[in-house]
Amino acid sequence: MHELQLMRQIVRQVESSCREQGGRPILVRLQLPAHSHLAAHSPTEIQALFQFASKGTFVDSASLEVMVVPTMGTCQSCGHATKWEQDMVFCPYCESGTLTWDETQEIVLQEIEFVEEGE
Repeated sequence: MHELQLMRQIVRQVESSCREQGGRPILVRLQLPAHSHLAAHSPTEIQALFQFASKGTFVDSASLEVMVVPTMGTCQSCGHATKWEQDMVFCPYCESGTLTWDETQEIVLQEIEFVEEGE
């Protein structure tokens, strides 16, 4: 499952960052582009994946917050910019199938809130 692999990578990044900072994570904020296949999952499913990936790790008590951000694209035929909508294939202006989407990471670790060890 690709989604679980991504969450495991996030957990490793959070663990590494918290070791450097000397704290325990309490909240992890992720950013997903709207066109990401992860954005098609419900928040509950993403939470469950995160909990499963973090179980037994330094991150297992942290909460997860996910923000889906718009993905912009351009029609290569008419030049109009458009915002991605689920299953969008054709340009809403000229109806050509030549949309290209901005290159973005599939998932971005935006922020980690943590408490210092011993608190």
